Amino acid sequence: MEDIFRRLAAGLKRTQDARSGRWFQVVDKGDRPDNWTDTSGSAMFTYTIQKGIEIGLLDGKEYAPVVEKGYKGITENARINDKGLVDIYSACDGVGVQTSYDRYINYKKSLNAKEAVAGFLWATALVERPELEKLRK
Repeated sequence: MEDIFRRLAAGLKRTQDARSGRWFQVVDKGDRPDNWTDTSGSAMFTYTIQKGIEIGLLDGKEYAPVVEKGYKGITENARINDKGLVDIYSACDGVGVQTSYDRYINYKKSLNAKEAVAGFLWATALVERPELEKLRK
């Protein structure tokens, strides 16, 4: 399992979008013009890589920049709305398995898709924890 996890992390590091820090809806097809960066998967990947660093499965020096870019990318897709609440953009709600690349890419995006909100909260809690612990002292 540890080997699978490390290979997954290495693949995610390779496929992270250099411009946005996020990952594409179809992760290994980032070169396709119709593909787009997805907040939900990006948040989950950011969380997972950070957790891998924390439990000693991933080298922090190698993977901390991946987490930093991923976190910056997902926070760029979060905005405070007129009610003072956070909205998460650029994700799909319940996309599931699709029958083709086109169906996957064209699946309707939703504001505050549950997967994106949950992933964003998980990633934020883990990435921001060291700073919050400093404030408590």
